[in-house]
Amino acid sequence: MQRNKGSQFERWCCNEIKDHLGYENVRRNLSQYQEKGGADILIPHWSIECKRYASGPHGGADAWWHQAVNAAGDLSPVLIYKYDRHEPVCKLFLCDVNREFKGSDATVLVSLLHGSISCEKLSHFKKASMSCILSLASQHDP
Repeated sequence: MQRNKGSQFERWCCNEIKDHLGYENVRRNLSQYQEKGGADILIPHWSIECKRYASGPHGGADAWWHQAVNAAGDLSPVLIYKYDRHEPVCKLFLCDVNREFKGSDATVLVSLLHGSISCEKLSHFKKASMSCILSLASQHDP
């Protein structure tokens, strides 16, 4: 059952990426099930790890973020996770949102449906104002 839930969430993420970021050929990385350390979804410049569970810690499990970072290689890591009865959340490095933070390991969490910043979808991250991103980071990142 959990594997089906995870697969369905990966497909949902692929469809959201197609619909809101304009990537035409987004597919789940099925070889990740055979090879340890692969990302769930790969698109240019991004390595995406997807997690779908009944419940869990705010910000996602640290192990999930480390998995996303390790699988990314030279790409920018993204963790997208969703708990039952909660909206999906995206975690990524703050420097991937604003290059002024290059070299920082600070992360930012953004709701993909009803975001705390002025935008609601991944495609708008780079358009968000700096003050909103800093506010979001200070609220969610210990």
